[in-house]
Amino acid sequence: MPTPAPPAATTPEPAAEPAPPPQQARGKKAKAKPAAKPTAPAQTASPAPPAPAVPWLEALKNARMPLYDVHWSPAVVVQTGPEIRVGLTDGRVLPLSNVTAQARRALSLHDVVYVKASDGKKGARADLRIRPTVQGAALVLENKTGRILAMAGGFSYPLSQINRTTQTSRQPGSAFKPFTYLAALHKGLQPNTLVRDEPITLPPIGGTSAATRERDYWTPKNYSGGGSGILTLRLGLEYSKNLVTAQLLDGGISSDPSQSLAKVCELALEAQVYRDCVGYYPFVLGAQPVRLIDLAAFYAAVANEGQRPEPYAVEEVEEQGKTVYRHKGELRTLAGGDRAAFVQLESMLQGVLSRGTARAYASLSPYVAGKTGTSDDENDAWFVGFSNDVTIAVWVGYDNADGKRRTLGSGQTGGSVAVPIFAAIMDQVWAKVAKKTPLAPPSREAQKSLIALPIDLRSGTRLPQSTAGAFSEWFRVDRSGEVADTQHQMVSSYDVASQGYRDPYDGELYGYGTGGSPYGGGYGGGGWGGGGGFFQGFPFGWQQQNPYQRPQPYGTPYGSPYGQGVRPPAQVPGGLFGQLGRSAEPRYYGRDYPAQRVDPQYPYADRDRYW
Repeated sequence: MPTPAPPAATTPEPAAEPAPPPQQARGKKAKAKPAAKPTAPAQTASPAPPAPAVPWLEALKNARMPLYDVHWSPAVVVQTGPEIRVGLTDGRVLPLSNVTAQARRALSLHDVVYVKASDGKKGARADLRIRPTVQGAALVLENKTGRILAMAGGFSYPLSQINRTTQTSRQPGSAFKPFTYLAALHKGLQPNTLVRDEPITLPPIGGTSAATRERDYWTPKNYSGGGSGILTLRLGLEYSKNLVTAQLLDGGISSDPSQSLAKVCELALEAQVYRDCVGYYPFVLGAQPVRLIDLAAFYAAVANEGQRPEPYAVEEVEEQGKTVYRHKGELRTLAGGDRAAFVQLESMLQGVLSRGTARAYASLSPYVAGKTGTSDDENDAWFVGFSNDVTIAVWVGYDNADGKRRTLGSGQTGGSVAVPIFAAIMDQVWAKVAKKTPLAPPSREAQKSLIALPIDLRSGTRLPQSTAGAFSEWFRVDRSGEVADTQHQMVSSYDVASQGYRDPYDGELYGYGTGGSPYGGGYGGGGWGGGGGFFQGFPFGWQQQNPYQRPQPYGTPYGSPYGQGVRPPAQVPGGLFGQLGRSAEPRYYGRDYPAQRVDPQYPYADRDRYW
């Protein structure tokens, strides 16, 4: 992790005041001896004048703190040297701990710093609080209306006036995967459908020709690099498997991977997450940046069985007693009103907390559903989840305003960084806004197309109703009440018998990986040496082999539209995803791809690998 910035300090400039005596510094008061009982006075004595206030205390109370919206305790340095002591607003003087050598050299007498007072085994102390350089954003939406109940666009407004919930776009990583799974469920796959968690190489979009290069193929990777053989659709999402997501493009949504990609894009456009989609396979793994508020609105739609609310902050505007504006609060129906698909997706997202990448907070799973997201090299950490009443989206990462992407550190995934923040906010919602209740069952309308049946969670095999320990899964039924059996639609029973099942746990669950990019091969992209990213030493050099038998080189998440002026491959037909290909907005295919924020100078085009 980078070295934190030195503590914010300001000097209130009080009158020179020597350090208080040790007895006062330890917060003790001298005991006053009782005076002799006086005789009845001839007249009432005037009250004694109040003791003069300590100068540093008066100056501290009147100091104007630079981070006025940060709820930390201010303190003033009243003693320097081998032991630094600070005075608090309650008059106590405590030793300052947690002081780095850099901070010790920077602190002077009467500087004001932020501290956290605590009691330890050796007595009370004040821990120095350091302003973080990492940023974050959080949003709380009311599911049914889209009303913004709370919003934090950064650590402190005086430090940065950018609202990162609405004015910036970041790569969502796996937090975008529910779109692909929704497309598969909408197509008719059941949550117990078996999918291969194995390497896959997809051909160039638009087909191949004599000009097709090996690097035009795409081979993604899991976070930990390995695969788990065969998994159910449910477990693929719960454990955030990139390979399972990629496999759905090849037969799960459509027999043509490019058409599958188009279906996912259509859902994203319909949900108003994007205005245009980038026509590259890594799109399904969260390669295209998104605004936090737009992603939160989609998750609120999942909570509403496909009814997307429009987020808003202003409900009504009046002028001289006359209403000039009132928010309409209309809901937008997604995926053709397929309530059954959204119920199945919600149940699968609930499993993310029960068993998957957010299982550290499994106690929340009866009440919450959601999805983690982690970008390449842990540059971004996400969690978006919802209860019956609200949707909460959390993002943590660096601004990268200097054009250089900065990692949060090894193991700093959405499950380890963003989920704890989500849980703390969720507790406050339950304490002050809504009751803590288990997730509601499907609506009557949705139940017309669903039936709950017991299955073996690992294999997806349906079990008798009386089976102890069986998992209750939601299955879609047709108009006649029959359940479509799609368990072996993508993987035959013969393959299952020959391969069996393996442990589905992935490195992302525990917050570690082996380096490299989970997006695997891109389109074109020029050379970049091994190492870096999620897989150290990837790619594995240029070998004259069939592209379907080896990992492919990787340029950027979308192929390599930004590296050294490389353009999209010629096989990409214009208009395949609406306004895509060569007719797309220049910002998607130009060398400079600025983040969508108030400050337009936010380039990171020169980076070869990011997610």
